[in-house]
Amino acid sequence: MTNRLSASEIARAAGVGRAAVSNWRERNPDFPAAPDGSFSALEVAAWLDKRRVPRDKRQADEPEGTTYGDRFRRALGLAGTLPSRLAPPKADPAAEVRKFAISGLHELRGAAARANYQELMLGLLQARAGEQWKVIRAELQRPMGSERMRRTLAQLEKLGLRFVEEIDPSRAMQIVESLDLIKDAENSTTTLLDDLLEDFAEFQMTSEFHTPRSIVRTVTELLQPTGGETIYDPCCGNGSFLAAAADRPGARGKITGRALAPFSWQIARMRLAMRDIDADLGDGPCNVLQHDVDRDRKFDVIMTNPPFAMRDWAEQLTDPRWRYGTPQRNRANFAWIQHVIDKLAPAGRAAVVMAPAATFAGGVEADIRRQLIDAQTVEAVIELPRGLFRSTGIPVDLWLLRAPSQSDDRVLFVSAKDRGRATSRVLRELTDAEIDEITAVHRQHRLGEAVLEPGFARTVHLSEISRQDYQLQPAIYLSSPQARFHSTEFATDVTGQHQQLSELTHRSAVLKNLVSRQLDRVDLASLATRNSRPAPPTVLLSEVCDVLAGPSGMLREIPADAAGIPVLTPRSLRRNRLVQEDLERVDPIARERLARYLLKTGDILCSRTGTIGRTALVTGEHRDSLFGPGFLRLRPNGPELSNHYLLHYLAAEWAQDWMDEHCSRTTIPSLSAKTMRQLPIWLPPLDQQEAITEIMSSLDEQLALQDEIADTAERLKYRLGQLIGAGDFPLND
Repeated sequence: MTNRLSASEIARAAGVGRAAVSNWRERNPDFPAAPDGSFSALEVAAWLDKRRVPRDKRQADEPEGTTYGDRFRRALGLAGTLPSRLAPPKADPAAEVRKFAISGLHELRGAAARANYQELMLGLLQARAGEQWKVIRAELQRPMGSERMRRTLAQLEKLGLRFVEEIDPSRAMQIVESLDLIKDAENSTTTLLDDLLEDFAEFQMTSEFHTPRSIVRTVTELLQPTGGETIYDPCCGNGSFLAAAADRPGARGKITGRALAPFSWQIARMRLAMRDIDADLGDGPCNVLQHDVDRDRKFDVIMTNPPFAMRDWAEQLTDPRWRYGTPQRNRANFAWIQHVIDKLAPAGRAAVVMAPAATFAGGVEADIRRQLIDAQTVEAVIELPRGLFRSTGIPVDLWLLRAPSQSDDRVLFVSAKDRGRATSRVLRELTDAEIDEITAVHRQHRLGEAVLEPGFARTVHLSEISRQDYQLQPAIYLSSPQARFHSTEFATDVTGQHQQLSELTHRSAVLKNLVSRQLDRVDLASLATRNSRPAPPTVLLSEVCDVLAGPSGMLREIPADAAGIPVLTPRSLRRNRLVQEDLERVDPIARERLARYLLKTGDILCSRTGTIGRTALVTGEHRDSLFGPGFLRLRPNGPELSNHYLLHYLAAEWAQDWMDEHCSRTTIPSLSAKTMRQLPIWLPPLDQQEAITEIMSSLDEQLALQDEIADTAERLKYRLGQLIGAGDFPLND
């Protein structure tokens, strides 16, 4: 096989028309380049591995899931080799397996097919660490027929797995080849299993949430299970808490878990078996709220993450566990909390992941919450940041609970909602340092000390909670005057803001004279004598300016990187200026793949979705940043148009009305680059553009300064208001 191919040869090998190859090249910037007019066969094969052949385009001998890469390799005599996505990597074979596994899930459609694939992947991973591996691998490497596939699956069924759909032999072989990259199976398969479950959380297969790794570590560090203690998770999902507890050095006590769904139960069972843990997971899935299979049992440590607001959770509501009140049938939050308290040993401790609504819900739930607090079963409420879960964007709380026999009339409130580092554009995770920060204040609280860290953590007595109608939102107790007021810090801050206000007022007086001189340049008398105003000559924006919409799909494919290239979005645009706060960042590989979307000093960004027409000038501070799909980038392509003049032109009422009238009216209004290029532009001589810019800019500067004065005065007023709230407002004689 030749190493270089023409576009026509690619089309023949992939079984498509020449036009399809042209479309691939034009629409996909990551399609392999052809510097000498020919393409690298290996690069093309790797690119085609990501493109699945549609059902109506598959050939008679091609099973579901076949990619154009499979067809391309077969046509070129490469059928026995691994796809490039499985090529043995130089450093991290486990990472390659994870990439392959998640790409396979993206290719499949339907919950059953994806569940089947996950079970197959995880079953083969478990077999990889056991004696069945050689048998399975040998079976799959031979010519595959339905009978041979059944024998292979029989090996996996010895591990307790059952498959609801027919397994594609070629897909099974690809999984085996990917797992064969793992050479040190005994030491790496457990870690790889945990990593895959973290990846698979994107495709939630049951009503139980996958608990993110940083939450699992936070809970285990807070509760610190030790050797000999009994550990329980009444809604264990895939076993994250139980596995983490068992992984703690010297902490392998007796482990009990119950899963709601068959898939979760199978994975939890597999996960603990691969750790050589003899856990009590029952004979199958079980809803403990309906069937209390652990009646009369008590546990030292309980950790759980039940489904939020679970409906129809009980067949009958009469139960001795509901000693603090009967939970609502359509919301199981307080059923889970009471079940956990019922199972605590006299000196036991527990953590329950809860939706925020449980801290303030009214009606029956408010009554239950009041009784739980009065019984001193609530030790702490910890507010976690949003974005930790793939399955929900809302923030979550940790409720730390204790048995009613433990007497303490205090509750610790912690707000970690502003913690967490971004791992993607929508997901976050708690860092080790942040987890240590949370556990440190909890340790201080458990030792009987009064915790007071303004805005972060505070110990509160039940008397204050009762005055707040037994609500448990941390913000209520961390934003009170007593929690926030520190006299030394207050005096320093107010003095600084007073000085800043004085400086801004002085600058405003100086700027007022400049604005007056600039306005004197406008010939208002000439305008007043005109009977009519001729229509000004205009050009289309496309004649004098390059207009480009930000990337969408390509940007989503690039991983996040906290130290990578900044991505400007409409959130970065405030008062016609670009700000640095809360910028998303992506891997530096984007510098090559998205080079045309890198910004230059002097570019103009214009919002194209939502609130259309907001603009800002790109300064040196944001040079070489990327801009997202919510922006149009405008770049004057000749000396006849000043970028500063264009910025003011776009902000004028006429241009704003034009953009509003020409945007598409869907659920979210949007303005395309094609439409924006048709915007008529009045193009006066360059010296007149510069004069207009100077006049308008002076007014912009005045407005920005007035905003800054207003903000400073508002902050100063807020701070002085704290004196009133604290009951101490000293005055000079």
